[in-house]
Order: sequence, then structure tokens, then C-alpha cells
Amino acid sequence: MIRVLPSDALRRMPWKNGRGTTLEIASDSPAPGEPWTWRFSVADVPESGPFSRFEGCERLIGCVDGRGMRLVIDDAAPRDVPAAGPGLRFSGEANTIGHLIDGPVRDANLMYARHLWRGELEVLRDAASRRIERFGSAMVYAVTGQAVVRSGRDERTIEAGQAAIVTSVEVLVTAAADAVIVSASLEATGGRLANEGQGASAPPASSR
Repeated sequence: MIRVLPSDALRRMPWKNGRGTTLEIASDSPAPGEPWTWRFSVADVPESGPFSRFEGCERLIGCVDGRGMRLVIDDAAPRDVPAAGPGLRFSGEANTIGHLIDGPVRDANLMYARHLWRGELEVLRDAASRRIERFGSAMVYAVTGQAVVRSGRDERTIEAGQAAIVTSVEVLVTAAADAVIVSASLEATGGRLANEGQGASAPPASSR
């Protein structure tokens, strides 16, 4: 099943470190303001600075707009946040600092409790496609342009600012020419199923 979320169903909130804002696309929070064990979001990053810590969480990040960002994770060598393809994976417990390369950026984020889920995030550009198989829940967000989301006989087109939530066994996501699309998927590690997510749900404190 594919469920399309209009742009006005998504909630924007300030980070708990006060340095930017996040547009939450989906999470498994049972109600707004309740804790989550996974969250898919897009953040506007106006300046370089530290990331908030999330104990027990795995994080994936990809750059969807702007000239790019590099992460310094636990004082290791800087790593570029990819603008296309699979997201950069790092630990929520890590001491992480983001350095903007040339001005503000937007980045896509998938965070999840690693003892409950396995997840993937990918940025699709310029008619690229991604086939996702054997997952509990998949999420797609159109940053710019359009994307076609197909699952079995169900097919939906989402426009810029819209999202799609898919609960199925297989989905094909195809970006239109000149589009920037983000896809994320989750698989349970302990037999539980990811729910469909709620476009306006949030953890107790907004986050980076």
C-alpha cells in the first residue's frame, strides 16, 4: 500500500540545540510529542556546528541542497556528506561536528534505534531509480521535482514537498529528470513491524 502525505501534513520544528530546523516526514511515534524509535526527516542547516547526541541510535545522512557539508566524527578525518547515492552512516553517540563547505545546506536524515531496526537512506537525482525489497516500511520524499513510486499494481506520483509511505514487500522509486528525491527503508531486527509513520509526529524534544 502507498499512502501520499501532502506537504501541509509534515511538521517543521526547531532543533533541540537551537541551531536550525527539521521537517519531520515520518516516524513511529504514537502521537505528536511522544518518543520514537525511528524518524525520517529533512533539516535546514544554516551554519556549521555540533550535532545533538542520540544514545543507542544509528544515523544516515545525505545532502539534498546546497554546496555540501563535511562531518568530523569523533575527531577522525572529515567525511563528505554524499549528495547522491547511499547516505553516510554514523553513530548517534559520536561527537559529530558538521562543517558547511560554502553556505547553508539541506540534508536528509534517517535515525533509528539500532537494537530494533536496520535502515538505509539514498538520495536520487536526475532520473535515478532505487528498488527496495524485503523491508517493513519505506518512505520517499520529493525535495524538488517529481518521483514515481510503484509497489505491485499501485503507482503514485509525488510532487515537490510531498512524501509517500509504503508498506509492502517491494517498491520501485524513480526520480524525474532534474528531480532530487530521498528514499529511506527500515527492517525490524527483532520480529516487529515498522508502522506506516505519522507525518506530524515528533520526539519529546526536537532534534538535529
